[in-house]
Order: sequence, then C-alpha cells, then structure tokens
Amino acid sequence: MFNTVSISVVFIFSCLFLFNVHAQEDLLDELKKKPGYEKCLKSSGLDVSTIRSDPDSQEALCFSKCLIEEKGVLHADGTLDLENMFDAEAIKKLKPELIAKIEPMKECLKPVVIKKCEDMLKVVNCSKSFIDEKYA
Repeated sequence: MFNTVSISVVFIFSCLFLFNVHAQEDLLDELKKKPGYEKCLKSSGLDVSTIRSDPDSQEALCFSKCLIEEKGVLHADGTLDLENMFDAEAIKKLKPELIAKIEPMKECLKPVVIKKCEDMLKVVNCSKSFIDEKYA
C-alpha cells in the first residue's frame, strides 16, 4: 500500500513525464528511460529501492530536484515553469478526478522557490494537499 507521500511522488512524476503510472514499480521502470536518470541517480546517491519506503529522504529529494532541472522546468531563480512542468499527454492519461486537481495544484506551486533539495518538499506538500486518501 502506498502512503500519501509516495503517491504524491508518483503523481508528480506521472505529470512531469509522458507515461501512465499504475504502480510505483512502473514509475521506476519509466524513470530509467528518462534523460538525466543516471546522472541524477549518481549525483543524488539515491538507492531507487528506497523511493517507496522513504520518498522524502534527502537522496530522493535531490533526485527529484535534479530531474526537474534536467527537464528544464526549474528557472535560474528557483521558480517552476508551471506551463511546461505538467506534460499534457501524461495528464490526459490520469483519472478525471486527478486532472481536475492540476490547476489548483499549479496555484499552490506558484510561490514555490526551489534552491536546495529540501525545497522539493514544498512540491510534495502541494501535491499531497490535492491527492485524496483513496489514491494512497
């Protein structure tokens, strides 16, 4: 069973990248195919097997920050490029209840500034506030 934080991670990555995630294992398989995966894995020191058990570890947060940098949705000033952060094709594959939460989540993310790995918790907290426990 996923906890709310791990489902938040799945939700964020499923919006960021073009694929439909039905399980966290699917997420890991798909992340391996993404540009920057190896670089981010190495630079963060993340053991991918811990994403499920400790998704808000320092390593997982640094891995997430690196991936959004690699995707090009983190501006130099630390703000997020919200127009390009969420992949339109990936969003279409989400359940309608989650699609309806994208715009409110973008509003929550507007003031977020990411300068260090720990700042990724702000992204997780925004997504957590819009994810119903039934998805966890």
